[in-house]
Amino acid sequence: MVGCLPSLYYSPGFYVSLHCQMPRNLEISESEQAEETITKLKQQQQAKFLLENQEHQTKSAEMEYKIRKESQTLVEKVFNSYERRGYVRSYQLGSMLRALNPELALNDEDLRQRFTEFDTDNVGALDFDSFNRLALFYLVQQTRRESDGFAHKHLIRLNDFQ
Repeated sequence: MVGCLPSLYYSPGFYVSLHCQMPRNLEISESEQAEETITKLKQQQQAKFLLENQEHQTKSAEMEYKIRKESQTLVEKVFNSYERRGYVRSYQLGSMLRALNPELALNDEDLRQRFTEFDTDNVGALDFDSFNRLALFYLVQQTRRESDGFAHKHLIRLNDFQ
């Protein structure tokens, strides 16, 4: 800026900062004021976006934790009812996941791909921990698909008004 008089300030951390003070008799032009206002608005928008993004990530993590907590016993029951040997084969996976949630959007190609992804030992079977991670992956994915950010979504349905 034109006409800027530098001055030193000591901050609490003993850092020296250089600030620009405008002399009282020098006025800022309208275009400079507009630029400063636009810059401040952009900074506020960026801060708001970052805050909203952080809130979304927090809600997403809370949702995943809630699903994990609520579904843990159900996953154990389904795993134990389908397989007593301690591992699950790929042909059992679809029916087991549908037993957890009949509304899961599953296709065979995706199931095969996820099965190989979660079969870290490459033995063609999933142990309980791997099945648990896979089931939670699908449950969280389904919940995200159904969620639109409105808390009241499930309270009012379209056919309630007919």
